[in-house]
Amino acid sequence: MSQTKILKSSESSVKPRALGAGRFLVRLLVLSVVSFILLIGVAWAFGALWFDFPISVLRRPLAAVFGLGAIAALVFVRPRWRAQLGVAGAIVLVAAWELTIPPSNTRDWQPQVAEAPYVEFQGDRVVIHSFRNFDYLSKTEFRPRWETKIVQLSNLRAVDFFTNFWGPKLICHTFLSFDFGPDGYVCISIETRMAKGQNYSALAGLYRQFELYYVIGDERDIVRVRTNYRLEDVYLYRLLAATPEKARALFLEYVKSANEVHERAQWYNELTSNCTSNIRVHIKHIGSARPWDWQLLVNGTIAERAYELRAIDTSLPFAELKRLSYIDERARAADRDPAFSSRIREGLPGIHEAWFTPPPDANRTAKFIVLLYHRFEDRPAELVTTPNDFRAQLKALKDNGISVISMQDLLAWRKGEKAIPSKSAVITIDDEWNSQYYVAWPILKEFGYPFTLFIYTQWVNTGGKSTTWAQLAEMRDAGADIEAHTVSHHDLRHAPRAQDYTTWLHNEVYGCKETLENKLGVKIIALAFPYGFHNEVVRKTAKEAGYEMQFTVYGRRMDINVPADQIGRYAIDSLKGDVFKAALDFGTTDSTQPGVETSQLASAAMLTEPLNDQRITEPKPTIKANLASMGDVDPKSVEMRISGFGLVPAVYDPKTKLVTYAFTQKLVPKMYIVILTAKVNGKKVETRWDFTVDPAGLIATDQ
Repeated sequence: MSQTKILKSSESSVKPRALGAGRFLVRLLVLSVVSFILLIGVAWAFGALWFDFPISVLRRPLAAVFGLGAIAALVFVRPRWRAQLGVAGAIVLVAAWELTIPPSNTRDWQPQVAEAPYVEFQGDRVVIHSFRNFDYLSKTEFRPRWETKIVQLSNLRAVDFFTNFWGPKLICHTFLSFDFGPDGYVCISIETRMAKGQNYSALAGLYRQFELYYVIGDERDIVRVRTNYRLEDVYLYRLLAATPEKARALFLEYVKSANEVHERAQWYNELTSNCTSNIRVHIKHIGSARPWDWQLLVNGTIAERAYELRAIDTSLPFAELKRLSYIDERARAADRDPAFSSRIREGLPGIHEAWFTPPPDANRTAKFIVLLYHRFEDRPAELVTTPNDFRAQLKALKDNGISVISMQDLLAWRKGEKAIPSKSAVITIDDEWNSQYYVAWPILKEFGYPFTLFIYTQWVNTGGKSTTWAQLAEMRDAGADIEAHTVSHHDLRHAPRAQDYTTWLHNEVYGCKETLENKLGVKIIALAFPYGFHNEVVRKTAKEAGYEMQFTVYGRRMDINVPADQIGRYAIDSLKGDVFKAALDFGTTDSTQPGVETSQLASAAMLTEPLNDQRITEPKPTIKANLASMGDVDPKSVEMRISGFGLVPAVYDPKTKLVTYAFTQKLVPKMYIVILTAKVNGKKVETRWDFTVDPAGLIATDQ
């Protein structure tokens, strides 16, 4: 055989071997890629069954069977394509089932996320409901405070960007804060909404474990809890790319999503819907986003990325910028200072004017009402409101443009620390009936309204229809405000028989406050007088005990000048629909007209005989009242009612403004209530006072 033939034969034998090796490598590569993808799918499906399968006792066994079965099929079943197809089909079935799990807005939420914020626009005016401003005492202890914050959109001038590190520096939490200048800062953090009993886990966050949640709140809450109590590292950068116009567009995009989440729950996902990825989505919608990159997942270097893109200050090397942007020490020094936001920004690069956040315009012309409820049952009765009536009344507040604010909002407004809407209402509920927990609370949650419970401590946990301490704690954790209604619900003007009045009154006023603060870990700021009865001694004692507001049952529309120790409440029940209708009437804003609230407040200055809370010995008294302080009274409308007698034939003299009624029979020794009604400028108003007939001076009222 020639040498040429031998060489050709050798070449022809090498080519098939080379081609065979190439095909083998390609097949091996394809098999490896497919196997890798399938293994990722198996791991994901394993986790889905482990975390999300509805029957908890079957989660781990089912996940183990699925995982081991899939791996066994991939290893032992031949031909391989059948095993791969079967495993892929199983993964698809798990994914299809996973997609059917709906998110919810009605779980038993942890108190930090108990309320879902939402935003209303009234022209340039932005009203933020469920604005979170918790007062933290430690990492896990706090006083819930859900507020209504009002800002002007035209005041929005800048956006700040926070990075928050709690562990490995490869990952951080990111959130934004919007600078509304004189209106202060609105901080928005996209987080997980966890139910009671849940703990955060990045692995669980890959599945349908946590709902998406927009925290809209004060920096003294969202920032301070991280810097001062969790002791995490927080950095603050001014987003120079966010011009006022882009800042407004970004804010509108944020609140649009927050409103959507409020209306319809959405799932949080550690990869696809987290704090950083959602920021990118919002920025994308205003035309400022960069292409997706890996730093959205491993986001610990996101500030460096923003520096590279010149989105933040670049006048310094990044290492120096980061050092100066670390705010923890400034935040701990500022702590509860109202100027917290200004102090944490002092000297920060890119922020040329660290605004001191001034006290907001307190809207001193605003008017407010306070509504008082007791029991909630299906059958109307005195002090009973039916669930249907209650729901309709809450809707009526919204339909009439009346904003429901919290007790804390009311106090902050009276102190000049914040504004409230021009027409506001505070909802209060007295006497700890358990229907407040079972009936009223769920309805209030439907509307997202804050409310206050006035508690008299002697009846808590006594069984029957009384509320328990555990139920009060649960409502407290969800944001309900708890305040004092004394120990025994006795008329505070008179001690029970054989008790020293001063000692007894001190216990009623101080003891209730102390019990509630110790049992529930709250700060008590308000007292509701039992039956609305009070006098100068009672009010003075309450003020000395530290109560900043004191409430009666004398309903009226009020302004910022109403005395802090005589704040009236409309007593609502289903038998007195007219009372609620009267409460909705905010009347004219013309200050030259007396209006209902002025006339009703006149009772405090009205000259009466006997005086309010006076004890008299005369068994046949003459009842007198001078109505001059009420304004323009319609003479024909004046009526006097006296408890136990009903409507009496009182005489009104328009010249002297004096209304008089003389008893012709002896009165039984006891307390009597006088109710005087009249029309003032076309509106019906009412005032009342009481006196006690005590010929021997020995009566001790025991109600």
